[in-house]
Amino acid sequence: MRPTVPLGKNNLLSMPPIDGAPARMVSAQDAVDLAQDAHSGGNRERAEHIYNVILAADPQNAQALFFTGVLRHQESRYVEALDFMLRGIDKLPGVANLHYNLGKLYDDLERYPEAIAQYRRAIEINPKHTLAHTNLGLALREVGQFDNAIESLKRAVALQPATQLLAQNLISTLNYAPD
Repeated sequence: MRPTVPLGKNNLLSMPPIDGAPARMVSAQDAVDLAQDAHSGGNRERAEHIYNVILAADPQNAQALFFTGVLRHQESRYVEALDFMLRGIDKLPGVANLHYNLGKLYDDLERYPEAIAQYRRAIEINPKHTLAHTNLGLALREVGQFDNAIESLKRAVALQPATQLLAQNLISTLNYAPD
């Protein structure tokens, strides 16, 4: 059960003391930034704690919902991850990275049609999203759409030509493709 943390004046969150830092008032966005910093720094426990504080104050906070889903995904808690991610993306449908991350979850679930749709949506929002092009190509390869996979991987290589891994993915897909 999450602690109840009401929004204060000016929509500020009362952040409880964390890791020796004193309690303080922060905006929801500042709290999300703190959680993402903790998450990217490898401190998932702290990130989850901060997301829980945010969601206790604002259960509909799209970023906290979505990135709680990312945490669950990284813990292989796929059902929970999908629930959180879908609730978050429903509130922020125009963010390419959210669609990319949801595509990654669908990939891990081997739900390739859904992964492909999410990667395509990420590319629609941000045509230069190299990782979305790359993973779209790999997902298309999984479902046997080799020509489309090759085109997607070529776009990824064109966006980042110095990236050896992208070129290796393309070569691997060319090797998979039937003659």
